[in-house]
Order: sequence, then C-alpha cells, then structure tokens
Amino acid sequence: MVVTNVSYVGDWIQGEVRLSHTYATPTNGGKSWDAQLVGCCRTGAVLNNADLAYAVRTEVNLIQVWRSVRAITLPFVTVTCDFSRSQPSNCSSFALPVASGENGEWEVMPPYYVGNAAQFEASEHSKLSVTGISAGNAVCNSQDSSGKACLVDVLTADLQNSAVSIEGWVMITQESGGYVFSSSMASTGRATMYVHVNSTHVKVGHENLTDTTSYTSTFVIGQNITMKWVHITVLRVHKPCSGSTLPCCTSSYANPAITVEYQVYVNGESVYTLEHSTVSNLMCAPSCGWESCNTLPIDLHFGYCPCSGGGAGSESGMYFSGQLDEWRVWNGFRTQVQIQDLMKTSLTVDKEGFLGNPTSIQINQYNYISNAAILLLYSMDYTCPDSAGSQCAVSQMYPVYPTNNQPWSLATATAIFTVNTDSTGAMLWETAIDTMGIMSMSSSRVRVNPVKGPGFYQASMMLSFSNGTGLAPVDFLIHVVNATYDSEKQAYKLCGCAPYVGNSYIPKLRVLAKVAPWNGNFLMYSPYLTQYKDITDFTYPSFIQIVAGYHFNMQFYGVDFVRPNEVSTVSFLYTSSIPEMRFSLSNQGNSSTLEASWTPCRKDVGSHVICVSAIDCEGPTVASATSQMQCVKIEVIASASPQWYNFSSDSYTLYMGKLFQMGVQAFENNMLASVSIALNNKLPYAVLKSLVVNQVSTTANSVTSSSEFSWTPAHDMGAFSGLICFSAVDDGAACPLEQKQGQSATKCVLLTVIRCQYTVRQGQQLQEIATIFSNNWMNLWSLNSNIRHPDFLPDGGEQIYVGHMYRALKHDTIGTVAKRMGMTRDQIALLNWDLRSKVNMSIDFELVPNQEICVIPDSCKGMTATVYSSLTFADPKSLAEQLIGV
Repeated sequence: MVVTNVSYVGDWIQGEVRLSHTYATPTNGGKSWDAQLVGCCRTGAVLNNADLAYAVRTEVNLIQVWRSVRAITLPFVTVTCDFSRSQPSNCSSFALPVASGENGEWEVMPPYYVGNAAQFEASEHSKLSVTGISAGNAVCNSQDSSGKACLVDVLTADLQNSAVSIEGWVMITQESGGYVFSSSMASTGRATMYVHVNSTHVKVGHENLTDTTSYTSTFVIGQNITMKWVHITVLRVHKPCSGSTLPCCTSSYANPAITVEYQVYVNGESVYTLEHSTVSNLMCAPSCGWESCNTLPIDLHFGYCPCSGGGAGSESGMYFSGQLDEWRVWNGFRTQVQIQDLMKTSLTVDKEGFLGNPTSIQINQYNYISNAAILLLYSMDYTCPDSAGSQCAVSQMYPVYPTNNQPWSLATATAIFTVNTDSTGAMLWETAIDTMGIMSMSSSRVRVNPVKGPGFYQASMMLSFSNGTGLAPVDFLIHVVNATYDSEKQAYKLCGCAPYVGNSYIPKLRVLAKVAPWNGNFLMYSPYLTQYKDITDFTYPSFIQIVAGYHFNMQFYGVDFVRPNEVSTVSFLYTSSIPEMRFSLSNQGNSSTLEASWTPCRKDVGSHVICVSAIDCEGPTVASATSQMQCVKIEVIASASPQWYNFSSDSYTLYMGKLFQMGVQAFENNMLASVSIALNNKLPYAVLKSLVVNQVSTTANSVTSSSEFSWTPAHDMGAFSGLICFSAVDDGAACPLEQKQGQSATKCVLLTVIRCQYTVRQGQQLQEIATIFSNNWMNLWSLNSNIRHPDFLPDGGEQIYVGHMYRALKHDTIGTVAKRMGMTRDQIALLNWDLRSKVNMSIDFELVPNQEICVIPDSCKGMTATVYSSLTFADPKSLAEQLIGV
C-alpha cells in the first residue's frame, strides 16, 4: 500500500493499493468479472459488524464501461444525535461525494461477500438431507468434541451433562411455516430433535424412539415474522434425573435416565413458552431403551421432518416454505452473549486466526453449559455453473465445518434453489445507515440509524453509474456522537458524559472561498476578489467552477467554544482527490484556519473533491471531538474561446459618403487571459479603433475588450454587399507548467451600400458632386427636386440621388443599357459595385430580368427613340407583347 494521507490527530492513515490484472476477454462469458480485495478482520471497536471479514468488491465488464465511478470520503465521518430521549433523534446527515463528476446512484451493500441462501418450497417437497450418520464404536469425549460421535450423542441426548445448540437464519414465506431442522433415527424416522417455525411461534421437541410418545414445547415469538429474516437459536440441555418423577426417571427401561430442557432465542433475545417461562418443562430424553442410541445411524434434515409421533406430526405438513441460511449445530450450550456475538458473522476457515477455531474447543461435563464446539455448519452458499446465471438448482452441498468434506457430512438437495441473501443488513451483517433504498447523486445525503447508541459504526455502500454499471464500493466508519445543537453559538454541545468529560463542544467548521454568485447550482471562483465569502451552506453537491490556470485558494475555519477553565487547540482532518493541492495550517488560540491552494492545469479539467473535518485537542486526558465533514466540489473547466456580446443586428444598410460606426465587444471568462480584436477584411478607409483593452469585471467574472469599427463608403461603393468579419483572440493563459494555447472566435455582419444615393459633405456643391460621378450639375439638379436652386449648397449629411434606378428587361445586357443611356461601361461600373468585376473583364453579359442598376442618362449621346416610337394602334401585337419583345 502506498500511503497517501496521514492524520496524527485522527489516528489514521489512508493509502492506495493498485492491483493489476490482464483479462483474457472483456467479459466472463457474457457476465461481469468479479474483482475484490478481501481480508479479515474488522476492528472490534465498532458497534456493528465487529470482527467481520471485509471485502472491497466490484464488477468488471469492459464492454459496458472502461472504468468505475470514483468517490471520496474521510476514513470516518461524524454524525451528531440527541440521545437524551429513549430513541436517538435529530441525527445529522452528511454528503458522500463523487469525485469523478458522473451521474449515478448509491445503495447500501454488505461489508463482505455474504454468499447466497437456499430456497425451499413445501409443495415441491424440498429438503436438504444428510443420511446414515453413525458413530460406530467411536466415543464422544473432550479430545474430540467436534467429531461425528459427539454429533450423534448430543442429537440423540445419549450423553449426560451435555447440551446441543442449533441456530440459523430463517425467512418463512407462508404463515404456516414448516420444519426448518430435524434429526431422526434412520431406521424408523422417529425425531430425536426438531425445530418448527411459523409466523408467530417456534415449536421444538422430540419423539421417544421406542414408543409413540412425543415431547414438545411452544415458544412465542411476539411478532409476525412472515417474509422477514430472523435468527433462531434452539438450546437443549441433557441432565441426569436427580430425583425427577418423570416416567423415564422411575422406569428401569431407560438407560441411562436423562431429562432435557429447551430454550429458544429469536434474534439473540430469549423468548417465552406458552406458560410464560424462558425454559420448557422438563422432558424425558429420546431414549433408545436398553440399547445405546450412539450405535444407531441418524439422519439430518433441513426444511423437512419425517416425524411420526402425534405431537410433531400434527403440524401442518412435514416440509417448509421459505429460505434458510447459515445453519450451525454445536456441541455445548451457547450463551446469549455468544449467540449475539456471532449470529451476524459468517464463520469461515480464513477467519480462524482472528476469531479462533470453533472446532478446537474441548467440551466436557464441567464446561458444556458455557462453551460449545461446532459440529456442523451449512452456509447454504452454492456456486452456480457459469451457464446458470446467479440463481440455480442445488444438487448437493458440503459443509463449512467439518472442513475435510467427509462423506457422512455431504448433504443431498431435493428441489432447492439458490436465492440472494438478505441485503438490508438484518441478517449476516448490520447496517448503520437508515433505510433509504437508492440515493441519486443530486440528493446524496446519508442518514444513520444508531440503534446501539453513540460510538463507531461500519458502513459499506456501492456507487454505480445510473445504468448500474461501473460499480465502486465505498467502505468507511460513521462516528455517532451524543450532542445537541446550541442555537446561540450555532454549534453542537457535547453531552458531558464519557468519553467527553471536560470537552464542552464539537468544533464548528466553516468553509470560505473567493467566489462570485453565478447561478443556483454553482459559484464561480474569481482570482481578482480579495474578500473570502462563507460558502458553508453551499457545499457538495453544489460546486465551485474554476478556469484551468487560476491559482485557487480556499479556507476552512474551525473554532472550538470552551469554558473558562478549558484550553483547546483546533486541527483538521482532510482528504482530497487532488494530489497537487497544498495545505497550510495557522492556529489562533481556540480557532485555526486550514488554507488549501492549487493551480489546476488543462489536464485537471473535470470534477474534484476535498473533504475536511475540524478536530479539537483539550489535553491528553480529554477525548477529542470531530466536526461534521464538509466536502467541496471543484469543477475545473478549460479556458474557453472568447465570446462576443450581442450585436444590435446581423446586417446594416450604409450610404456612400456617410460615416458608419459600430461597437465591437468581446469577453473571456478566463480572467487571466488577454483578448484582442482584429478586422479580418480589408476595406478602403475602414478603421478599427481599440477603446477598452482587457477590462476585468469581478461581478461578471470576465475580461472584456472593446473596439469601434468606422467606415465611410466611397462614391464608387454603391451596391457593395459583403460580410465583414472580426476576430477575437486570447493569449491562452494557463498554469505555469503548460504552454499557452491561444483561441479565437469570429463574428461576421453583412454591410450593404445603397446605390444611386450619396450623402453630401458639409460645403459640397452640386458641380463638385456631379464631377465625382462623371455627371453634370443639370442632371444632378433635375434628380433632386428638393434642391430649389442649383447654386444652393445642400445641407451636410443630406442624401441626394446621383442617378436613376433602371430595372432590366429580358435580354438586356450591360452593352445595350449603356448604349441606350449614352454611357460608357466604365460609368456603369463606377455606379454599380456589384457589376464591376464583370464590366472590367470587357464581357458583355445579360442582366437578370428585374435587376435594378444605377444609370445616368445622357440625352445627347443616348438613343432618342424608345420602344414606343414604332408603335401604332393598328399593329396586330398588343402593347404588352411588343414591350417584352415577343
């Protein structure tokens, strides 16, 4: 393991373990590959799942997804609850953040691989049986307390001063329930012990092996357990008669004379008989008469009893409908503490180094009442063939104990199927998280269910993409603290009880950053702001957006409220998905500040998370308290291309001789960048003047540059129409480790110059204007009736006509129009910019019908005749037909 984070005050380390594996195929025959890191065992200091194995497990399907989702949290998270009442209340919640930014879902998961369970169906006569178990000539003694001889002896009650404990998990699917366990004589089917469970009762007992006598006792569960996983423990103690008046104690036929008593525990708690006793009435043992039962073979059954006696056989059916898991038979009496300690722990050989070997305990007549050695353990786990999927029919099952797969312990299955084991934490493990189903990323608040009071709880959750792929397990501790909220100090006040005697408050943690409001989901970091803002109420899943290249700073402020005789120093626990982030600590009495700094580069674009808690230290004899974890999500974005502020229009109409001005403004959200504006097109006399260069706005989180475009279309630009484009270019500001990569954005507008109209400059005469357009003042004057006298000076800025608008007819060409108007081709090109390129090529070409052009007719040089000159009313063609030349 590579250590990535160390906390001396929190007494923990974080590390990274990388396991490399090359898969031969992307999937395991269409199913996901299983990858897991397993070990044993968890700390015994947690209130749930203590001493359990651990398994950090995921699934690998390289066709569906190439990586898993990534999450981040501190090794333990503090939650406050008010335990002043009988039930914990006002428990705080916390965020479990996703570091990689994807959308997905959370759900509670087991802390280790809990295998599967076995499904029984009474109508199918389901059963799991071990037949013909015989001790032979073997003797049960303390040197072999977990051997076959002891199994037969305790199940037939053939040994004085002994006990048998049978326990396991059961879920009945019908209220009538059924037989979950039985042992019987192989030759007669008479039950030496049975356990029957229905929705409200547990019925236990046995049958006499030489006659039809049966013994039974019914224990009341106290609730309806249909469709619920419950743990059932049945204890039977075998004692000498000791003066009892039972028939077996007064008759010389029974040898030896033994009595039995039953006790039942449900979920680790003792339950009562119908007679309101925790112990059944004293009963005679299932005697074999003068013959020792030890010499006779017996059968074991799960989900079935071949009971023939009246007491047992009167139950509805001999089979069972429901599910069984983790069933154990012990030589000895399991105490309530022992039952509770291991009932939520799956026993496997790999845990023996931590939990001890359950077969090595030596049981004798002196310690059997408080110790037990395991005889049989059927975990009900069954590995289905790859072709069967996750659920399949069970053919046979070897036990976990004994470990050498002896023939006498091999169980044969009839009509049994595998099913998923309970996933709610009620069975082989214990959840610390409140019932909540699946959590989405947008509401990823975790709430606890601290039923065992204050202390540490273990929690395991599975994160996945929203489609269920990319599984990522998260395993951590939840520290539940007894505290109440002090509204005056806005901090949590400790209970004043152990272990916090002398510590009054949990440190208060605030989060500060240089941000400007942006919208309801995120804040924008601004490097130009000088004031830190309190964003404690704006933490994960909300996020701070920062442009790659910014130098990012944020602060975590912790303060501990102390009484006059208390002295406190505040420190911090933190973890981050950002290896390059640097932290610095400054202390100020009972308050401290942790500053986090980082300059993200382009490679860091994406989501990152930092999680922090404040912890106090009030001396070596006073327990430290840790604040609730605050997580901040940082979204790094690439420096985007410059953007343009909206133009007033995408097209503009201009006039020859008239000044046109337009503001051009571009901005960049990277406030460290420089933005310049350039004109892409070359226009005669066009000017682009910079007005504002790189103006920083901390409110808009941008840097802005402004320019002014100015152009006065010349007298020969009439009918000009074209796109004028501007470029905004930034200098690609980035982090110091990267080269700058400039980016640009282009904006184009359409400029159109009206033909035949000219804007007069101040002081211009008609003669001067006429000369510019190769005309004479008389023609010009005649075109503008608003000018009352040819010697009057038009007003500056006044628009006048410099020619006539001519609409082309079919088959009109530049040549025919010029000839008719008495103009040269160059004159037409001067007045019509859109025709200039073709005119300059000396090519006579047809105009488009109805195309308008500007012309200046010359009555001396033009054609004096018109189309009407040859028309008479006697002409057979209509006027319209002659006008269009048909």
